Amino acid sequence: MTSETVEVARIALRLPPTFWKSTFVRIAQCDHAFTFSGISSDDTKYSALVANLDAETLSYVSDIVLSPPNSDKYHTLSQRLITQFSDSETQNIKKLLTDLQLGEMRSPATCCEKMKELSNGQLQDNFLQSLWLQRMPPHIQTVLSASSESLDKLAIIVDKGF
Repeated sequence: MTSETVEVARIALRLPPTFWKSTFVRIAQCDHAFTFSGISSDDTKYSALVANLDAETLSYVSDIVLSPPNSDKYHTLSQRLITQFSDSETQNIKKLLTDLQLGEMRSPATCCEKMKELSNGQLQDNFLQSLWLQRMPPHIQTVLSASSESLDKLAIIVDKGF
């Protein structure tokens, strides 16, 4: 690989500009972008991430940006972003139990996926299924409550008719 190719790969790198929502996914997206672009240097990853942060996000990590650690710069910065912008487990459970509404989602399957994301594997599928069914219109609740299908399959079935 020539230095020209590396230079082009670095220029072509696109990282998400904001980390306010889905912080874990955004960091994973950055990791994949680095892998795809052949970037493995901690300094390069760190610099690329800093360069792509908006001003408001930078204000939350300014201590790391102004005085970066000697090693593991990218890991330190990405962990701070996760800590700063990810909801706590308590906040996620509250959203799951009270705030999340079907009308805010594109489809019942999207609602199901969001509920699973918020539960972070901490709740059993039958409990999640019960919560999910409560968000469905009454006529759908009646039909699905007798089904023995998994939550994922029910979500797909409802999506087809929604």
